[in-house]
Amino acid sequence: MLKKQTLNVVLANRIRVIRKIKGYSQEYMAIALDMSQRHYFRIENGQTDIKITFLQKVCEILEIKPIVLFQFEPDSIFADATYTAMKNDLRDLGKAG
Repeated sequence: MLKKQTLNVVLANRIRVIRKIKGYSQEYMAIALDMSQRHYFRIENGQTDIKITFLQKVCEILEIKPIVLFQFEPDSIFADATYTAMKNDLRDLGKAG
C-alpha cells in the first residue's frame, strides 16, 4: 500500500525536481535563501515544514510562479533537453503521490 504524502513532502519534492532542472545546487539555494545548507536540505527532504515566505523566495529564485508548485505540469513548463533529462525523477514523483 502506498503511503500518502503530506503537502509538505509533495512541495519539497517538486522544489527539488525544479531546482535540478534549473541546474541549481542545494548550496546555491541555501546561499540565495540566506540559510544553512543543512537547513535547506531538511526542508527539501520534507523533514521541516515549508512556510509561505520560504515558498515565495524559492519561486523568485527558481523564476516560477507559486502556482507551478501546486499545478506541476512539466511538459508545459520545460520544453527543452533539460526537462527530458529529468523525466525519470518526475515519473518517480508521480508514483510516490
